[in-house]
Amino acid sequence: MRKKFTFALLSLLLVPLGMMAQDVTIRANNGACVAAVKNGGVTDTFFNLGGFATWQHEQLNMVLTVSDGTALTPSGQLDNPANNLFKASDGEHMQIAHGAANNANVCYATVSLPSGYRFTEYLIEFTKPSGVGNNFNGRGQQSTFGETNSTFATYSTQASITTGGAMQSIHRSESAANPMGNVLYFK
Repeated sequence: MRKKFTFALLSLLLVPLGMMAQDVTIRANNGACVAAVKNGGVTDTFFNLGGFATWQHEQLNMVLTVSDGTALTPSGQLDNPANNLFKASDGEHMQIAHGAANNANVCYATVSLPSGYRFTEYLIEFTKPSGVGNNFNGRGQQSTFGETNSTFATYSTQASITTGGAMQSIHRSESAANPMGNVLYFK
C-alpha cells in the first residue's frame, strides 16, 4: 500500500539569474501541476486519484518531478515520472506519496533549473499531519526524506518524519567544497 506525508515543500531556493540571486518558494498554488501517463501508456494508482508528476513554477523555469524509479534522461531529469504529488486540502502545501510496493515504497524527486543556472541554497520544510488515517503513515511509521547524489544512493542531507505535526527541515548551502548544480536529487 502506498503512503503519503505532507511535503510542505515551502522550500526557499536561491537561484542565480545572471549576477542576481532570486528566492523561490515551491507551493502547490504558485505553479502548474501536470499529471503524467507512464511509458507504455500505463497509468499508475495515483493518476486515477488526482496525483500529478511534475510541478513547474509559474514564472521561472524551475521544475519538480517525482518518479517510482531512478532512470534519468541525458540531462539528469527523471525519465519515467509517476503521479506521486498531491495538492493538500489547504491548496498551498503539497503532499508526496511513497512509490509503488515493488520499489520498496520509495519515491524519487528532482528539482531542476535550465542548463547554465545553479542552485546556491535550499531550505525544505515539511510536516506530517497528525490524526489522519493509515494512508498518511498514521501508525507511527517513519519516513525518511533527503537529498541524494544522482544515483540516489548517498544522502547529503536527511530528515526522518514520524507521526505528528512537528515541522522538520533540511537545508544546504553551496560552498567551494560542496557545489550545487542545476539539478538536485531527493529520495
